[in-house]
Amino acid sequence: MPTATVTQSPLTADSVHTLPLNCPLRLWSTTAEPVSKFMVTAVQLTSVKDSQQKITDCYLTVTVSLEQYEQILEQGLFHLRPEVRGPLQSLTLQADTAISLELGLDSQLLSSAVLESANSEAPVKPVLTQLLAVLDSPATTEPTEQLLQALVSATTAANPDATDSISPWCYMENWYCRSVRQQQGEETVGYTTLWAYTTPQITEPLINSGSDALEQLSTLLNKAKTAVQTEIDAELPQLQSSLSHLSDQLVAALEQVDWETAIADVAANSSKAPIISDVVKQFFDMDDWAYVQLPDSQILQLAFQGDAGRWTCLAQCDNDAEQVVFYSICPLIIPAENYGPIAEFLMRANSGLIIGNFELNYKTGEIRYKTSLDAEGDRLTHALVKNLVYLNVHTLDLYLPGIISILEDGKSPEAAVADLEDNNHERP
Repeated sequence: MPTATVTQSPLTADSVHTLPLNCPLRLWSTTAEPVSKFMVTAVQLTSVKDSQQKITDCYLTVTVSLEQYEQILEQGLFHLRPEVRGPLQSLTLQADTAISLELGLDSQLLSSAVLESANSEAPVKPVLTQLLAVLDSPATTEPTEQLLQALVSATTAANPDATDSISPWCYMENWYCRSVRQQQGEETVGYTTLWAYTTPQITEPLINSGSDALEQLSTLLNKAKTAVQTEIDAELPQLQSSLSHLSDQLVAALEQVDWETAIADVAANSSKAPIISDVVKQFFDMDDWAYVQLPDSQILQLAFQGDAGRWTCLAQCDNDAEQVVFYSICPLIIPAENYGPIAEFLMRANSGLIIGNFELNYKTGEIRYKTSLDAEGDRLTHALVKNLVYLNVHTLDLYLPGIISILEDGKSPEAAVADLEDNNHERP
């Protein structure tokens, strides 16, 4: 009998509940005409709860065949479009081995209000609500065989001609693919998408914005300008009278201020160094970077698009130590058999770098480029943060093609570094 398990997230106090399923599920696409079905094997359902025991995340692990995976790529199902997959598009997957996808649920479907307002006649709604209830229960709670059978029956019996009877949980458009993995012998190959590090609510407008969005914004601003001007013309006399009265009150209040004490307080506060995390956030706001702050931490998640590809960045602040570290996370997961040449490549790249260095995690196969600042005893400025960030992302953008050439073309580490540095005379 499968059992729900509970773990603690390493970055936050959130609790992670995992419920084994191991049953077939039918998902639907609303973008195809007519409505089309897609069969997957559900491996497990996972929910994440915050310290107030509110579900903040829900993701489903499923397996598909190679033919299904190619269909997903071709049609962009589960929002698996090229711009969120990273630069390595020629991933070699085996036809005789299942491919594992981690699908994150649209956060708008996590609220109890959405669940309660769903069509009461939808056959899937009560089943998935019960599954969430199991996840919300103590770790010893188990899904019954009857509940799993009800889940399978509800999804496979849905009528494609009556879309109102299909739960929002069953639509592929409501799931975002966070990672693709395949076990090949003792090695795991795959990649992580942009959806693993940020939310669609932030990135979708950036990805999808275009001339139509700008035209709609221009029209909206013009309408707002006309409406505001009409209001001002009508309210201007009363506004002038109110401002005159306010001015008299302000003068009277200023006469009561103890200016010597106020000036002393300002001088004392100005001598204090600003909080590190505040300076970093102010820089990203001023430089038009979209970011997400991880719960209960001073870690910001960001995305960067370079010439060589798109990847995730992390800005980690330590206000007590007055330090900030910035990471660029390589979008490629390095197979264990390539650790040797990749490590040599990174060490050759590190040699001569003045600021920052590459790191290779031998446990996960993840590559990071790190730059850091210690501002203790001084003041962190926007100019220092800018140098920290842009030197970092430009360095990964320079060396990422070399990593790809080793993995895809079998180029030697020495040749890969030499080609990059010969073509780029000014190293970071």
